[in-house]
Amino acid sequence: VIESVRSVDEAAVLKSRGALFWAIDADIAVRYKRTLGRVLPKDRVPFEIFAAQDAADKTAMSGLSDMADTVLLSDGSLDNLHAKIETALAEAIKKP
Repeated sequence: VIESVRSVDEAAVLKSRGALFWAIDADIAVRYKRTLGRVLPKDRVPFEIFAAQDAADKTAMSGLSDMADTVLLSDGSLDNLHAKIETALAEAIKKP
């Protein structure tokens, strides 16, 4: 498991070696709320600054979600995300 792929080139190399590439995303409001729950002071920024940083990140990483074999939405609890991962993993194992 590689937690953070930040470029199309990185994803292409991994996929060329047979890796399954999954994207996990969440609505910006959900991500912002989660960020506010962190301990680091640098994470406590106004929503407008967070949104601008998010837009820059999405621009820098454009195309990655399009390359994903599976896209999961992390819009609930951690248990909910784990269940989605388990389901997606079971489906991936079934594929030839």
